[in-house]
Amino acid sequence: MKPFLGFTRKNANKIFPPFRFYKKLDCIFINMHFLNNTPGFLKNKYLITGMLFLVWMCFFDHYNFLFHSQLSKQKKELEKELYRLKKETSKNKIFLRNMNNNKFMEKYAREHYLMKKKGEDIFMLD
Repeated sequence: MKPFLGFTRKNANKIFPPFRFYKKLDCIFINMHFLNNTPGFLKNKYLITGMLFLVWMCFFDHYNFLFHSQLSKQKKELEKELYRLKKETSKNKIFLRNMNNNKFMEKYAREHYLMKKKGEDIFMLD
């Protein structure tokens, strides 16, 4: 059996005094043989810590991928709303400029408020 972290069954007695935990340590040494078959980069504690950090930031943190996708959708909707409001504002500016024109005001009143001159009949055709 290969030693794990420098411990073998023979030197475990010297490092740890023989008491009731010795049998537990012996079981740990026997059951750690799976580490001998794993590649070296998976034993690297910095890699493992970095991967755990990335998993935490991507899925469990408050600002995870789901939150960012919702924010990007909301941003697109708000940009569309801004574009619509800019178009509406430009139409309203043109309308306000034309309010000083008497012919425009008469036409607007006839179309939207059904106003008429004396002796005039209005017929609505849809």
